[in-house]
Amino acid sequence: MGKQPKEDIKVNKEYDENGNLIRYDSTYTYYYSNIEGDEIAADSIFNNFRNMFEDNYSFSTTPYFNDLFFEDSLLKYDFYKNDFFHERFMNNMQQMERLFWEMDSIENKFFMEQFPEKGKNE
Repeated sequence: MGKQPKEDIKVNKEYDENGNLIRYDSTYTYYYSNIEGDEIAADSIFNNFRNMFEDNYSFSTTPYFNDLFFEDSLLKYDFYKNDFFHERFMNNMQQMERLFWEMDSIENKFFMEQFPEKGKNE
């Protein structure tokens, strides 16, 4: 039998003041921590996840999202951590902040070139 993931199921229920169930939410988490050294299993699991993820979130194939999460050659080493997406996002926050500052600079330069007299008055 192949190596099995660790499974965690969390069920959240919310009741109103009369004790009636008004919300029900469940989260299923499968975590592979036991594949170290098994590159074939690691690649297979990662590729299967990526296909499933793309089926559920079609935007994940767009260049920016894909580059941010799936095109890093070291990605599969982070993939098996419990907080993969959150950690990747946090690691890329500085990169995104620099990108936004650069985009603001381009926009400001464009504005100043279009309306040079406006910049002289400020």
